[in-house]
Amino acid sequence: MYIDGHLLDNGYFDTFTAYVEPAIDDWKLTKKGNYLQIEIQSFEDESRKELIEQVVVECNYYDFVQSLIDGLVSLLKRIGLYGYYVEWNEEFPLSLLLKLYDIIQPNERLNLQTLSLEETQGRGGSASDLSIELNLLKDIINDE
Repeated sequence: MYIDGHLLDNGYFDTFTAYVEPAIDDWKLTKKGNYLQIEIQSFEDESRKELIEQVVVECNYYDFVQSLIDGLVSLLKRIGLYGYYVEWNEEFPLSLLLKLYDIIQPNERLNLQTLSLEETQGRGGSASDLSIELNLLKDIINDE
C-alpha cells in the first residue's frame, strides 16, 4: 500500500474483498492526482452471480487518508489496544497508523536505519527509534 509515494506494506491493496456474510463487496482504489476513486461492487454471495449494487465515488486523497486516521484513532481511544485484540483476535495495526500519521504531517519523523550484518548475525535488517514512535503515538492521541 502506498500513500504519497511511501510504501506502507509489502502487500498490494489497490483491490480487495470485504466479506459481509453472506454478501461480499469488491473494492478498487485508484489514485488520480490528488483524488482517490473508490469503486465498490456488492454481490449477493461469493459466487458473484448477482450484482446488488455498484458505487463509484471520488474524493480528495489526503482527506481520505485523514479520515482513515481519524477513524482508527477514534476506535483505538474507544476500545484500546488490548480491547482491539480481544474483539477481533488480531493486533491493532499500530505501525501502519504511525506511518499514515507521519506521512501527512509537514515533517516526517519516522525513519528506518539499516542494521549491519554484524548486528543481525548475517541477516541484515532495519530498525526504528521506539522513543520517536512513542512520542508520535502521544501526538496522535492528543491531536484528536
